[in-house]
Amino acid sequence: DSLAQPEIGDRVTCSYKCFELAAPADGGGRGALLFSEEGSTHILGDSEVPPGLELGLRFMRKSERAELQTEARFAYGDRSIPEINVAGQDMMYEVELSDIKRVS
Repeated sequence: DSLAQPEIGDRVTCSYKCFELAAPADGGGRGALLFSEEGSTHILGDSEVPPGLELGLRFMRKSERAELQTEARFAYGDRSIPEINVAGQDMMYEVELSDIKRVS
């Protein structure tokens, strides 16, 4: 059902691009592209993606596209990911939710 939103425990498939969120003094908005994922599958509630991205996915519907902005504490916090220093960085995600599978 394309009107259904995913729930905790559902398996979602999405594609997203992760950008630095430019500081307001620099005009705000999308900064440098940090990385992207195509067709990645995650179970909501399993902390497989940053909390801000997961929360955004929970309010989306299948085939929907969204732009999400999140503070660092809802992105990667004080951690970095391999080869990319994202510690303390606010993020912007361009995301498309392509599939939702109910997991019983």
